[in-house]
Amino acid sequence: MYSIARILLACSLLFAANARADAVFNLRASFGSGYYVAGTVRIDPATGLVTGETSTLYRDGIALSDFGAPGSQGPFAPGGLAASYLFSSAGTNGYLFVGAVPGTSLVGYAGGELCGTAAAIHCAFSDVFSGGVPVANVVQGVLAPVTDTIRIFDLAAVFANGDRLAGTVTIDTTIGFVLDEHATLFSGGVVVDTFYNPLGQSVFAPGGLTPSYLFQSVGSNGVLLNIGTPGGSLIGYGGGNICATGTALNCAFSDIFLSSSLSSDAVTGQLTLQRATAVAEPGSFVLIAMGALVLLVRRRRDPDRANRGASDRRRRAGQLL
Repeated sequence: MYSIARILLACSLLFAANARADAVFNLRASFGSGYYVAGTVRIDPATGLVTGETSTLYRDGIALSDFGAPGSQGPFAPGGLAASYLFSSAGTNGYLFVGAVPGTSLVGYAGGELCGTAAAIHCAFSDVFSGGVPVANVVQGVLAPVTDTIRIFDLAAVFANGDRLAGTVTIDTTIGFVLDEHATLFSGGVVVDTFYNPLGQSVFAPGGLTPSYLFQSVGSNGVLLNIGTPGGSLIGYGGGNICATGTALNCAFSDIFLSSSLSSDAVTGQLTLQRATAVAEPGSFVLIAMGALVLLVRRRRDPDRANRGASDRRRRAGQLL
């Protein structure tokens, strides 16, 4: 039978293990020319070291390379730019991915945007190399805590020229960032273009209109897709109509461009919540483990109680005879 002291010791060990646990982040980075990286990164908040990475480099939805643990990391201060913390991973097929975040340390790091060409902070760009030759710079990227609420939405839209759009959009609604997109544009049932990941996203406030949140994707056939949602943020977003000419939303229209010229505006469109997943905080796992430990102790005690009860009944029965 477990003593109270042993239970407290086990609980303290669980809390200590939780305190030492690495922080896990969703990695998303969009490059030019259809490249993007998706995966996770583990960071020790005490030492500020990247302890692991599991990510894949894609181009137009096709996997090109897998990346594991970073081969090198440390602060980097390029001339004329804000200091960065770089971690580089050599992947399969001769690719090298270099991730960069603002600042010189990851101690206590809580997530944020990557250094990129569209980043608010001008630090050393994150980029990808092939055979030692630069391939593309990150336009926009993020390291978002996996404990954030991730929501997947079905995307559907109809454009004035008759084209139809269908697919899904994955949004981190805790920080209001589009993590992923996979949508296809059809014309008369024929595929016009396919979009795999937002190349850029930001608040857009056109003159005289309600602020919008725009995310843009360039397909492999050169079509540019703009999706606008009402309001300047996707934090807590639960879905609804996208900005379109046939809605009452007075915001920048969702549209498609071809060869830098407007092709058509969306007439109708929706982002419909498919499912929501909230990942438990690390402290929740500790509480679950403590509860399981208490149940284990009770189960081990129950047979003893049952035996004592049976003995007491036999003694009472003997006294009555």
